[in-house]
Amino acid sequence: MSKVSIEAQNLITPLHAQIWCKIKICIYLVQFSCEKNTIREQNGLNHHLYEVQIKCLIEDMNN
Repeated sequence: MSKVSIEAQNLITPLHAQIWCKIKICIYLVQFSCEKNTIREQNGLNHHLYEVQIKCLIEDMNN
Protein backbone atom coordinates (compact mmCIF):
# COMPACT_ATOMS: atom_id res chain seq x y z
CA MET A 1 0.00 0.00 0.00
CA SER A 2 1.15 3.53 -0.67
CA LYS A 3 1.88 5.98 2.13
CA VAL A 4 -1.35 7.82 1.37
CA SER A 5 -3.56 4.73 1.54
CA ILE A 6 -1.96 3.55 4.79
CA GLU A 7 -2.50 6.95 6.41
CA ALA A 8 -6.03 7.12 5.04
CA GLN A 9 -6.80 3.67 6.43
CA ASN A 10 -5.36 4.65 9.82
CA LEU A 11 -7.68 7.67 9.77
CA ILE A 12 -10.77 5.74 8.70
CA THR A 13 -10.59 2.55 10.73
CA PRO A 14 -11.12 3.90 14.28
CA LEU A 15 -13.63 6.55 13.21
CA HIS A 16 -15.86 4.27 11.17
CA ALA A 17 -15.58 0.96 13.02
CA GLN A 18 -19.32 0.94 13.75
CA ILE A 19 -20.46 1.86 10.21
CA TRP A 20 -22.04 -0.74 7.93
CA CYS A 21 -19.81 -2.68 5.53
CA LYS A 22 -21.52 -1.17 2.50
CA ILE A 23 -20.33 2.28 3.55
CA LYS A 24 -16.82 1.04 4.36
CA ILE A 25 -16.60 -0.38 0.83
CA CYS A 26 -17.49 3.02 -0.62
CA ILE A 27 -14.74 4.66 1.44
CA TYR A 28 -12.11 2.13 0.39
CA LEU A 29 -13.05 2.45 -3.30
CA VAL A 30 -12.34 6.17 -3.08
CA GLN A 31 -9.14 5.50 -1.17
CA PHE A 32 -7.84 3.26 -3.96
CA SER A 33 -8.82 5.72 -6.71
CA CYS A 34 -6.99 8.48 -4.82
CA GLU A 35 -3.78 6.43 -4.71
CA LYS A 36 -3.18 7.57 -8.29
CA ASN A 37 -2.88 11.15 -7.01
CA THR A 38 0.29 12.55 -5.47
CA ILE A 39 1.00 12.24 -1.75
CA ARG A 40 1.06 16.04 -1.45
CA GLU A 41 -2.72 15.95 -2.07
CA GLN A 42 -3.21 14.07 1.21
CA ASN A 43 -5.40 16.75 2.82
CA GLY A 44 -7.64 16.72 -0.23
CA LEU A 45 -7.77 12.92 -0.03
CA ASN A 46 -8.95 13.01 3.57
CA HIS A 47 -11.63 15.58 2.72
CA HIS A 48 -12.75 13.49 -0.25
CA LEU A 49 -13.04 10.36 1.90
CA TYR A 50 -15.39 12.14 4.29
CA GLU A 51 -17.46 13.48 1.38
CA VAL A 52 -17.98 10.01 -0.05
CA GLN A 53 -18.75 8.48 3.32
CA ILE A 54 -21.59 10.97 3.70
CA LYS A 55 -22.90 10.30 0.18
CA CYS A 56 -22.84 6.53 0.72
CA LEU A 57 -24.62 6.90 4.05
CA ILE A 58 -27.38 8.95 2.42
CA GLU A 59 -27.75 6.45 -0.44
CA ASP A 60 -27.91 3.52 1.98
CA MET A 61 -30.62 5.20 4.07
CA ASN A 62 -32.68 5.89 0.94
CA ASN A 63 -32.61 2.25 -0.21
